[in-house]
Amino acid sequence: MKKDKRYIMGINLSSHDRSVCLLEDEKIACAISEERLDRRKRSEIYFKQSAPRTVFEIQTLLPMRAISYCLETTQIGIDDVSLFVIGRSIISAKESTLQSLPIKDKSKIVEIPFPNHHLAHAYSTYFCSPYKESAILVIDEQGSWLNKTEYEKCSLYYAKGTNVSLLKTYKGTINDGSLGVFFDYFCALLGLSEAGRFPAAGKLMALAAYGNKNNLLSPILKYRQDGNVGFSYLDIKKLCDRVGIEYIFNKRKIDRHYETGLSYFSFKNLSSNSRLGKDFAYLAQTELEKGVLHIANHLTKIQPSKNLSYAGGVALNCIANSLIIKSSLFKNLFIQPAATDDGTAIGLAYYGLYKLYKSQKRSVLYTAYLGKEYTHDDYKNAIQSEPFNLKLLPNKNLLRNTAKLLARGKIIGWFQGRSEFGPRALGNRSILAHPGIKGIKKKLNEKIKKRETFRPFAPVIIENRTRDFFNLPIKSPFMLLNTSVKPLMKNKIPEVIHVDGSSRIQTVNLEENPLLYKLLQMFNQITNLPLLLNTSFNTEDEPIVEKPRDALRTFFKTNIDCLVLGPYLIEKDNLPKKQLKKIREIFASETVNFEKKGQSAMNKGFYQEAIDNFIKALKISCFKNESEIYANIAKCYFSLSKYKLAAKNAVKSIEINYQSTISYLIAFRSYNKLNRSRLSLNILKSGVKNNPKEGILYLELAEFYIKNKKNKEVIKLIKKLIQLEYRLPYVCKMLKNISNN
Repeated sequence: MKKDKRYIMGINLSSHDRSVCLLEDEKIACAISEERLDRRKRSEIYFKQSAPRTVFEIQTLLPMRAISYCLETTQIGIDDVSLFVIGRSIISAKESTLQSLPIKDKSKIVEIPFPNHHLAHAYSTYFCSPYKESAILVIDEQGSWLNKTEYEKCSLYYAKGTNVSLLKTYKGTINDGSLGVFFDYFCALLGLSEAGRFPAAGKLMALAAYGNKNNLLSPILKYRQDGNVGFSYLDIKKLCDRVGIEYIFNKRKIDRHYETGLSYFSFKNLSSNSRLGKDFAYLAQTELEKGVLHIANHLTKIQPSKNLSYAGGVALNCIANSLIIKSSLFKNLFIQPAATDDGTAIGLAYYGLYKLYKSQKRSVLYTAYLGKEYTHDDYKNAIQSEPFNLKLLPNKNLLRNTAKLLARGKIIGWFQGRSEFGPRALGNRSILAHPGIKGIKKKLNEKIKKRETFRPFAPVIIENRTRDFFNLPIKSPFMLLNTSVKPLMKNKIPEVIHVDGSSRIQTVNLEENPLLYKLLQMFNQITNLPLLLNTSFNTEDEPIVEKPRDALRTFFKTNIDCLVLGPYLIEKDNLPKKQLKKIREIFASETVNFEKKGQSAMNKGFYQEAIDNFIKALKISCFKNESEIYANIAKCYFSLSKYKLAAKNAVKSIEINYQSTISYLIAFRSYNKLNRSRLSLNILKSGVKNNPKEGILYLELAEFYIKNKKNKEVIKLIKKLIQLEYRLPYVCKMLKNISNN
């Protein structure tokens, strides 16, 4: 233990987004999400699909990788920590933590009192802010459950010095839902998800820019004089009925406890590419903006302050954040970079420091770079390890050579310094590209990130040059603000401008990130553009890279052109083709291992665990065996009754291998479940055409025609089945039944 230092660890124990923050005195020494280390997006805890799923049956699982990582980064032992502050939004986690955390003195473990989720959010933002006093706003999907039917949906606080006081908590129910749940409904309506199962609010926000006001889509949210904003699940039902959106409504779940209402519905037939789908997104975004401003306005009335500290998942909505600034309700706005649940680890640690230890010292969070600082040896060992075996020397003119490559249109993986805490890549685990060369955005979306084409990319710009390009009067170091682009600059930087003419911007100065700042300066000298396109260094449904080896793996399995890894510059064009081929073959063998794990989990009924392993296999598949993996993912989703996702993955499998019989069957059956008869029929006909010797496809088509009373078509198919000698007793019985009718 370092002499005269006090260490406090905050441990967020949610069933997803688990995280750890370690304080050294009043400063954050290290903070990281478990997903960065276990390489599972959102790091959800597994359980068998058939097992009961009440909130009290989901086990507590310590984020041990994150705990070890923080201790190693700070170079202390676990028993050197003075206090462990734990928190979980739903139920107590103390008993299981006492059993699982390997420390000698168990009295060091304390749990923040219930209800605690919004309080942890409040501490996380205020004690990172530069303010001596501040109003605090917490808006998310749901906080702690207050009883069997009510949850924290929005909380207002006021802080002065080191004291935080609750002003008001609005209680959420199925008939008075939160803004976060409201947004989640629309994600579900449009099939916008992250890692296959979490609502993707960022995607919905991006899609909204393509929509317009639609008179068929009337507002849903209800605004009350006490600042409350809410809606009922019945409002969603009525909206769908009014515009003809199909859905399955599970009435049996209405009386279940600990429900927000989301599980009542299974929505169908609303594509994010449709005009109506885009208008739905527009409605959701504009209503959310009004809701946030309504609550913020009430907060100023009950507790005037020039400062606002803001946290919760809704605080990642950069458009709404910018509207708070434009409203002039507050002079100053602070949002810490991990505003979602992973950031509550910071709040838990600060609760221990200020509430339990009564400390009076403050420390402002100016940076999101809270991860480990990797050494030159770490980089060297990574590039020389199997299967890479790269013989390289540090690049003497790293910044200039990188800037030249970027100016030529190369897409570069950029891995430097300490990793960012929170969901945004802010220049240390980033993919960088030229903001002005048309086509780069399309390549990134389709060939590298493999994500929806409607999603924009953000610019990172030298702070004191911001006003030359954007209408943003303040700094934005954490990429949490949205702004318009100046008209004269639009043609110069088209790849970082969204369809509505806006950009989600990150500003950088010399003090906060010297290396990135100097790279931007060098790029500006070559192109006269003091900004770059910046996106997270990962692929779809994969956490941002954390370790050097993660960066190398992502680099070699994607179409990223170059990788800057610490002092090393790796260009694929300069590597021998045999070496590249060998690396891909090694990744293919790793794919087999994840496939085996996925198959095993699928056979045991652990369908979500199987899906996660199959997705891992895809990430390192190097384009081998992808069709079969997608088919297995489709099988799992079908077993989970997630028919839209089952169909989506089955179609992906067919696109890669048009002879994948099982994929045609799953796609056909899934679209049937979604009542899309014409599409299901076309899929199956295509399957028969491409697989003329597969009897099961003819049989499936025959049974479809029987249900639709098309006996002439059935007889043709029966003749083919007899030729193939496929299940003759069953086919003959089928023929007999048709003849009798």
